[in-house]
Amino acid sequence: MLSEERAAQTRCSFAVEASLLAPISRPGTTARNRDAYHKIPHLFPDNVACPRERKYYCVYILGNFSDTLYIGFSGNLHRRIFQHKFHHFEGFTNRYEVVRLLNWESYDEVHKALAREKQLKGWTRAKKIALIVRRNPQWLDLAKEWYPWMKTDKGRDASTSR
Repeated sequence: MLSEERAAQTRCSFAVEASLLAPISRPGTTARNRDAYHKIPHLFPDNVACPRERKYYCVYILGNFSDTLYIGFSGNLHRRIFQHKFHHFEGFTNRYEVVRLLNWESYDEVHKALAREKQLKGWTRAKKIALIVRRNPQWLDLAKEWYPWMKTDKGRDASTSR
């Protein structure tokens, strides 16, 4: 019972009846008008909206054993790093074995993350290395433990330190 109460607390404090979300079929009502009608505050008690799951956007730096660096952006860091580590796509990171996550930063707003990615890509190599060393002095793979059930097919493990 206690877990049900906690679950109820994390959900919306009200339920929207399905009839409110169903299309309104009145003569002369267009799809645009129907959509606008569903957004009218009087449909929801106390003008309270359901909390949405927080979205985050990450800028990350990957490296390899030859000190090649790659800067990227993703709305799902775990999935994107998985794609890099297990070579789901052909390209720069696959060609140069850039699979170690050396640094990452998260942002609540997509435009801030994209601006940071652009800023980092404009930095000199020395400045990028200084950022990595400041946060990850041994250049360890920060995603080393993310996929313990997967093995790389190479002789050296992608998470081996520098």
